[in-house]
Parts: sequence; structure tokens; C-alpha cells
Amino acid sequence: MATNTQRRHSLVSIIVIVGLLIAFAGPIFNALGLVGDLAMIAAAAFLLVLAGLRVVNQYERGINFDPGEIFRDAQSGLTWVLIVFQKMIKVDMRIDTIDIPSRK
Repeated sequence: MATNTQRRHSLVSIIVIVGLLIAFAGPIFNALGLVGDLAMIAAAAFLLVLAGLRVVNQYERGINFDPGEIFRDAQSGLTWVLIVFQKMIKVDMRIDTIDIPSRK
């Protein structure tokens, strides 16, 4: 399960990647003959779409918290989360057994 620190690190890495893309991709796209601004916007949008992909394992359920709604259940498989507005929490559905000492 991802902790808040891991989520922050992934968001920071997305911001850094988009910043580097904007800083360095403009001259590269212009050298290739592509329109620099439109290509950078398309690449940034593509990175945001990739950042929103989540994999929910078979033994988990994903709960998407949407603005205006309480939640939406995500079954196992590949799902997409709009990272700006939605938040996903994965819940482990496996049974966890513990030993309880007897009372004497």
C-alpha cells in the first residue's frame, strides 16, 4: 500500500519530469521540425495520463474518492485516476489471522 510519502514523491517526480520536458524538449522538437509548444503540451498531457494509471491486484479493491461523491469502487485490473482531482486508496481484502493467547 502506498503511503503519503510515496504519493508525494511520485507527484514530485511527475512535476520534475514535466519541467524537464518543457525545458529541454522545445529545442529538440524544433530541430525535428515539430511545433514546439504543441508537442510539449501533448507530451505533458501524455505524462499526466500515464501518471494516473493504477494497477489494482486481485486481492485488493481500489476506492476512488471523487469530488462531490463519496467513493467509487475500482475492481481488480488496470484503472485510471485523474490525479489532480481524484484520490485512490487500495484496500487489502485478504484475511489476516493472528494468534490470541488463551486466558488462564
